[in-house]
Amino acid sequence: PFIALLCGLALYLLASQVFDRKVAFLSAMILFMTRDFIKDNMGLRMDSTVTLSIILFVLFLWSGTSWRHTIGAGAALSIGLLAKSYAGLYGPLIFGLYLVLMGRWRRLLSPSFIKAIALGLLFFSLWLIPVWIANGESFLRAFVGREAIATLTGMKPYSKGKIYYLKVLLQTYWPWLPLLPLALWKVWGKAPREGRILVLSWIAVVAFSLLFPKPEYGRYMMPLYPAFALAIGFFLGGLMKRETIDKLAKAALVGGTVAFFIINIFPLQLHKISYAKLRELKPLVDYHRAQGLTEVYVYRTRYRTPHAVIFYLDVVPKALKSLADLPVQGLVIAESRGRGDLLTGPCTEQLYNGSYSLFVCR
Repeated sequence: PFIALLCGLALYLLASQVFDRKVAFLSAMILFMTRDFIKDNMGLRMDSTVTLSIILFVLFLWSGTSWRHTIGAGAALSIGLLAKSYAGLYGPLIFGLYLVLMGRWRRLLSPSFIKAIALGLLFFSLWLIPVWIANGESFLRAFVGREAIATLTGMKPYSKGKIYYLKVLLQTYWPWLPLLPLALWKVWGKAPREGRILVLSWIAVVAFSLLFPKPEYGRYMMPLYPAFALAIGFFLGGLMKRETIDKLAKAALVGGTVAFFIINIFPLQLHKISYAKLRELKPLVDYHRAQGLTEVYVYRTRYRTPHAVIFYLDVVPKALKSLADLPVQGLVIAESRGRGDLLTGPCTEQLYNGSYSLFVCR
């Protein structure tokens, strides 16, 4: 929930510069009331960090060209790259398309833009190089090499159909879905030119990337939600009076404060599977790898190659498609739904923390 809060705050700051404070407040509230955005943030999805990276990158470069803005944009870019490799480039691509459509393409060659990209890559490399040295070529292939490029460029087949993301939008983007086409139409016809081009550039870049075949997940749509929120916020801002929005702001402040207190102070289990639980496996994983069991596998997890495993355990796992593929020697990480299969197999369970199990095969 903390990443969601930062996304909302950053979107408010961006919208207040692109449009006005009325639109900024409504946009932030719409983002907070987007079901899948909050749900995926509760699950610690890396896509929420990419979304924050996009908003911050655009915000810093929109705000100015000073060294502070440049460093801020570079840091924002590095956050996205750390979270999901090439997906972290959404920010520069969105802002770059905006500059081109605005006729300001020369700014792409300006020192501030180039330095922001360079700083982002530098910050990213400070993490990437040591982890690469520790884990070898397999990590590099999975994170920025052949496997990552295969996913990015559509070298992997569709698994859920070519209109999967449209189905996700139609099924989950409620109650805002009926307002979305009206909002985009109003943005196209009534919004200031800068705001119109920014929103449309944002949607165009992310939507275009979703056209490439890759393992499809609904969370890949998360970077679209801030752009949708900006459009709907602009639409509703033209319909509501200032007094109404002031009342909503007071109610949101009180309700948001209470909700934030409950979520962050009381030990509520808001999501059954938390990637943070992977940290509990790290001491055992490190111990067994030091004993020679260097290969790590995942079985029946939500993702073929979880970025969370890379971040929390500093290893690049391989996917097991069935029990027939169990290694003679190695470590296997399974979620609760796959634990029962492995308990009847030849591998020994070392730890189960309620979300993940670690099995040793030797």
